[in-house]
Amino acid sequence: MSRQEDAPTSHDALLAALHAAEETIAVQGRALAHSRKVFARASEAAKIGVWECDLATQAITWTDGVYDIFDIPRGEPVDRARALAAYDPASARELEAVRSAAIDARTGFSLDARIRTERGNVRWMRVTASIECEDGRAVRIFGMKQDITEEKTLAERTRFLAECDPLTGLANRALFHARLADALTSGTEGLALLLVDLDGFKAVNDTYGHHAGDLCLVAVAERLRDACGADALVARIGGDEFAILVADVDVEALAARIVEDAERPIPHGASALKLGASVGIARAADAMGREAELFTDADLALYAAKRTGRGCYRVYDPAMRRVENARIAVIGAVSDALAAGRLDLHYQPLVSLPSGAVLGSEALLRLATPEGDLLPARSLAAAFEDADLSRRIGRFVLERVLDQAARWARGGLRHGRISINLAEEEARAADFAPTLLAGLERAGLAPGAIAVEVPEDVFARADPDLVAALACLRANGVRIAIDDFGAAFASLAQLRFCPVDIVKVDAAFVGALDPGSSERIVVEALVHAASGLGVELVAKNVESRELGSRLSAIGFSAAQGHAWHPALPASDLARLLPTDTADIVRVA
Repeated sequence: MSRQEDAPTSHDALLAALHAAEETIAVQGRALAHSRKVFARASEAAKIGVWECDLATQAITWTDGVYDIFDIPRGEPVDRARALAAYDPASARELEAVRSAAIDARTGFSLDARIRTERGNVRWMRVTASIECEDGRAVRIFGMKQDITEEKTLAERTRFLAECDPLTGLANRALFHARLADALTSGTEGLALLLVDLDGFKAVNDTYGHHAGDLCLVAVAERLRDACGADALVARIGGDEFAILVADVDVEALAARIVEDAERPIPHGASALKLGASVGIARAADAMGREAELFTDADLALYAAKRTGRGCYRVYDPAMRRVENARIAVIGAVSDALAAGRLDLHYQPLVSLPSGAVLGSEALLRLATPEGDLLPARSLAAAFEDADLSRRIGRFVLERVLDQAARWARGGLRHGRISINLAEEEARAADFAPTLLAGLERAGLAPGAIAVEVPEDVFARADPDLVAALACLRANGVRIAIDDFGAAFASLAQLRFCPVDIVKVDAAFVGALDPGSSERIVVEALVHAASGLGVELVAKNVESRELGSRLSAIGFSAAQGHAWHPALPASDLARLLPTDTADIVRVA
């Protein structure tokens, strides 16, 4: 009886165990399916696919992720030749090399490869692989492939920002110095550095805005690339400064082309923007392969090009270093003299050519050395090329002139107009015009007591800040003079657009004024044009009364020079000044 009762029980237990096993299998199946689903989604999100290749038959198997990377419909039959056809040639060669090495060594490999899919999309793919062996023999290779295009793009963008100028795409200062250092360690033969500085860039920026300035920088960068070629390293190392590293080229011919290319107008809407370029050249061999010295040499050559008149190039010469040392010495001496109170002003009288009467004077800087010598302004010219020192000297001159004019006026002396020379760096100061006008007000002087003289070469560049400052002064009654007319080949036609009352012409430009001579014809044309524009002509550095008479006869109204008086201390000039200050002193 017990056996009959036990049989169903055993059967039921077996069925229960079978059902339990089936449920376990079902649960595990669902878990496996879920895992596969998660893996598939994760692979899709990570742009990863699994692949394998039978080494005996070269048959390959891909998951959907790999098909997607190659832009091939999922499940479509593929072979290794079709896959390899998508690889960039360099990547294909690298893949074959690392694959063969891994198979021989029974190891794996990892490779970043560039592909172009059958739809024309360019992608970067990371390939990882392992080798499966049987009885010590490689039989299968398998692994993963991942689309890393975004990673590569981000890495390239990061590298670009670290090494390149984002506006022009040229190398930046950091990359240039790194490459230059590497080049110098390999030798200096034939290696040269060119520094390029744009002329007129600030005027474009100020007149047309920074968008126009950026347009110019991009255009110049493209022209530099074209001129220098693929083998040169071209960098933007500052606002409008570029550096070029070349080897075994005719650097002077290259510099000449750069200057010429820079002068080509740059289209800007309906108009065109005009720039220029100055170039300094230094050879690595001359700098003994030292980077800092090479840059200094190129800087000195660039500075020499700008001093020459811009729009040209200069090659470094050791004499430039001596000039620079002398310049630094002058700047130091003038700075020390300014601090020690050893700067003074002398005044060269301005005389009426018809009558010889003193009409005014020009304030000229003098420096008293510790030894008691008196140095003229022309020997101190380097001091005015230093922006900070130039402005400090300008403030000193203005304060001293206003104080002296006020004292002469209070003493009943008619000092006429006193001219002060305006350096370029001083003229760029935003507070120059307001400072001068406020100084006149404090001193109790009429604006006509002062004339501001600007060198012709500075005027010719038509810096917007300078023109605006001079226009402001002129509108308030201060007279404006252009100095050394003819030295920079300016045209009187320019004066129609510039706030000018007086043109000062050096006697050397005038010449002998012989009847029928080319000099006389030019000067007579100058006089005629000035008369039509209402501009006063003044001759300077006139050494003989006879020349003064000739100048008077053709239309010059006033002159300066040793034919009448040299520059005099204020106390000596006071003896020449007439009395009656009614038209000079401002009525309170």
